Amino acid sequence: MSVDGKIAIVTGGTVGLGFAISRGLVRNGATVIITSGKKSKLKKACHLIDKNCYGFQLDLSKKNSISKFTENI
Repeated sequence: MSVDGKIAIVTGGTVGLGFAISRGLVRNGATVIITSGKKSKLKKACHLIDKNCYGFQLDLSKKNSISKFTENI
C-alpha cells in the first residue's frame, strides 16, 4: 500500500514500535504527526525521523489534552 502524500497520526510515536512505524511511514512518503506526553521526547524523535515529522503533546488519559490536540490539528 502506498502512503506517498498521506498524513498519518501515530500515538506513542517517540519510542519503540510507534517510533519504528513513524520512521517507516516517513521513509515511504507520508507526513507523520507523532504524539507523546513529553515535549522533550517529541523534539528528539522528530529530529531523528525526518523533516516530514511533526510532534504534538498529547495525553490520551486526559479529555482536556485530547480536546487541545484536536483543535490544533
